[in-house]
Amino acid sequence: MSSLSMTPRDDLPPLPDRLLGEAQTRTRKAIASWHDNDLGLVVLLAPAAVELLCKAVLWTVNPALLTPASPPELMEKALARFARGGDPEASDARTVTLAGALSRLRTLHPDFPLERGRVSRLVDARNGSAHIGAAADVRHVLLDCITVTDFLLDQLSKDRSAFYGGDQATVDALAIEHQGSIEAAVRMRMAAARNLMMRREEQDGEDYDARTGEREAMRWKLDPEKYVPGGTSTDADCPECGRTGRLFGYADAEAEVDWDVEALGGGQYEAIPLGYWQPLFDPVSFRCNVCDLQLSGPEELRLTGLPSSRFMLAADALDDPGFDFDALTEAKSDYGD
Repeated sequence: MSSLSMTPRDDLPPLPDRLLGEAQTRTRKAIASWHDNDLGLVVLLAPAAVELLCKAVLWTVNPALLTPASPPELMEKALARFARGGDPEASDARTVTLAGALSRLRTLHPDFPLERGRVSRLVDARNGSAHIGAAADVRHVLLDCITVTDFLLDQLSKDRSAFYGGDQATVDALAIEHQGSIEAAVRMRMAAARNLMMRREEQDGEDYDARTGEREAMRWKLDPEKYVPGGTSTDADCPECGRTGRLFGYADAEAEVDWDVEALGGGQYEAIPLGYWQPLFDPVSFRCNVCDLQLSGPEELRLTGLPSSRFMLAADALDDPGFDFDALTEAKSDYGD
């Protein structure tokens, strides 16, 4: 392939603007389909719009980020094309999938608004591999698409009202209704946990403190696989009863460098780099074994003051017996991360 074919055409708008326009068209058609109760078309169009916006954002960060994850021969060809400014919308171009684009954005932005489970649901809807039939299911997919779209528009420094146009009222109404339902659900769960604690205090009598301590210690029996398959857990204070519960999520690590100095003599020193792994944690859900409070997703965690996005922690805080931080860092080293 010649270098000329990899050069963007001067007669076309910049790629992010083109992708933005295509995403806007699909988003507005998806919202119109929602009003028309054409649920299948909503699921077809809304995730497709998100995919276009994801690629626009990745392109602005680095065109090479549009390179597909596999197979190797396709990766090499695409990487050469995009690194030199080639048009990913050319007929022979192959780009990263929605799943890959979302994964890269979650890596680039720790505050990405969807946790892993909702990302998987969105990707499955896009690929047609999930059974999405009920209006409630489609509502969740559409809301997740709107949530991601708002985040991506902010990354592109694009005006939200201009993107949605006359459909902004629908978007805002859906978001308000969704937020209200989450807040109501969280309030009800916390009220139920409070009621349970009062009943247990009455039933346990003088043994209340001892039995509460026993229930708290039993948090180690909570299996992370039930809450975050393939994940792990760490301690967190319960927002209702104040006892220690477990925050479930996915662990990661970033390579960091600290510096020391070594005396060379004669007043001379040499800087010595000291590499280490910084543990990171992506929270997904919470469970308290004392008051039985259970929360899931970033909105519910955020509403109760629990961590709702990726944060740093000490390696010994990842104290789930089934998790091996050394094995994680060894695997990342093997893959050159």
